[in-house]
Parts: sequence; C-alpha cells; structure tokens
Amino acid sequence: MSDWAWEYLPAAEAVAGGLGRDPQIKRDVERLARRLADASGGS
Repeated sequence: MSDWAWEYLPAAEAVAGGLGRDPQIKRDVERLARRLADASGGS
C-alpha cells in the first residue's frame, strides 16, 4: 500500500451551489440520504 491519500475539501458553493433553487432537488437528496442511512443501519 502507498502512503498516498486523497484530500479534497471543496467549497460548499462548488458542491451544492444552485441546489436550493429547485425544491424537488432538495426533496430527492433528502429521500436518497434517508435510504442510504436506512441501508447502512444508521438513524
């Protein structure tokens, strides 16, 4: 194994910029996040 590590700390605007303009996108993201949490046994 190498000692190389991936470090990427993007700004919030680069990750989620513009997502707040469409309420359906927010609902979809929240629904998918809930499904991922449920599948992983999280709360």
